[in-house]
Amino acid sequence: MTMNWERGGKFPAQYEDVNVNAFFRVFAQDLVERLALTPGDRMLDIATGTGIVLRTAREQVPDLKRATGLDMSPGMLQVARERAGEGFEFIEGDATQLPFADGEFDVVTCQQGLQFVPERGKALAEMRRVGSGGGRVAVACWRPLDRQAGAAAIARSAQELAPELAGAAGAPFSLDRDELTALVETAGFADVTVTEVKLDSHYPSAERLVEGFETGTPLALVIPGLDQEAVAQWREAAIEELRSFEGADGLTLPMVTTLVTATSP
Repeated sequence: MTMNWERGGKFPAQYEDVNVNAFFRVFAQDLVERLALTPGDRMLDIATGTGIVLRTAREQVPDLKRATGLDMSPGMLQVARERAGEGFEFIEGDATQLPFADGEFDVVTCQQGLQFVPERGKALAEMRRVGSGGGRVAVACWRPLDRQAGAAAIARSAQELAPELAGAAGAPFSLDRDELTALVETAGFADVTVTEVKLDSHYPSAERLVEGFETGTPLALVIPGLDQEAVAQWREAAIEELRSFEGADGLTLPMVTTLVTATSP
């Protein structure tokens, strides 16, 4: 499913302030730790969003030689530059036409972005090219909705009350393990390893979770064009369904992703 990422208004800032803090950060920390980065590594993060993978990498290994993020959304990149500060480079570009030379990077990552690329095989071929000569690659994509309690509740409510939202709600979970693994193998990577990573997301409340999905996920890109009474009904139904997950310290739900790591010959 392709998305016009510039239609969401405040989407990039909400993505960062709500969802990065709720779950993207912990998954970025896990991904970076598994890469075992070393000083001097040149790192490229594709579909970088607001740059949380690169920021996490710099926190763990301050002496990276290069920390470069690429994204097609100017709004995302603006927030990335504001939050990252100096020592990073953020470039607007297409994952299927990377503006870099062969073997320019030692590490290439893509956290929760490949599922939105229409030509996934071409994007992976580009990752292999720019990391050629033994470069490491890590690609993470969510497991399906039936493994994501919070997102599943959002999607169920959307299907019943605002069906147009259902496709957007399910888009992040549309590239599952077997298909992702096959794509990486077909692209010619070596040493392909597949890991299921399950970590907790944490929101202060059910309302905050629904706000995070409404304003900081692909839902934000389609909601403005929908009947707002139906959207309000969906919002109330989703919050009510998520109440059962609330506890004394907020709302905690597991999320599950597939992480594929490999090397570029």
